[in-house]
Formats: sequence, C-alpha cells, structure tokens
Amino acid sequence: MSTYVNKDVYYCYSINLFHFLKLNGFFYIYKEKHHETGKFYWVFEKTESFRDALDEYSALRNSK
Repeated sequence: MSTYVNKDVYYCYSINLFHFLKLNGFFYIYKEKHHETGKFYWVFEKTESFRDALDEYSALRNSK
C-alpha cells in the first residue's frame, strides 16, 4: 500500500459504485477490509476518465 501514498486515489465504499466502475472497465489498485465495519472497500487511481465515470454515476443516481 505504501507505494500509493502519493497517488491521487479514490476510496470506494459502495458496492453499487464498485460494480458500475467494473462494468465500465476500471480496475482497482487494491482492496482492503475496513478495520471497524469489516466490509470491503476498493481503491482506484483517479484519472480523467475515472472522474468522468464518477460524474456519470452521480448523474444516473440523481436522475432516479
């Protein structure tokens, strides 16, 4: 994990967002289990296309 300290990363705690990102061709850098909740989260590198996908996901969620 220490190799990613200086990278611009996104911590994804939502299983729905994780599946959306996966379906759109994004791969996580690593996944961890949250020390308090015991649930998994995924860490993605933020790129321009990744930010665009987050915007798209947000727009889809807000249109419901």
